[in-house]
Amino acid sequence: MIGALCPWCLTITGTTTLVFFSITRVNILDGNLRFGTATAGVQTLVRSWVDVYLMVIILAVFAAMVVVRYLQLVKTGYSASRSRESRTA
Repeated sequence: MIGALCPWCLTITGTTTLVFFSITRVNILDGNLRFGTATAGVQTLVRSWVDVYLMVIILAVFAAMVVVRYLQLVKTGYSASRSRESRTA
């Protein structure tokens, strides 16, 4: 573990989550994903935006994990230069 929060990785994680939920939503509403006898119920849930609420919760959990990690790093006084120094010593 490098002990860093890579902005690129965080951006990719967030956008991939958005794309996954968007494409899944469209496929469910268009009838491309079938769930047997539960298909109508799943489509009703998607039409009532339950999937969007779930996506917001997942993104909020991601954000909370980043904040917690950042606060841990601030609390311990971690810096990238210290990490590099300890590896070279």
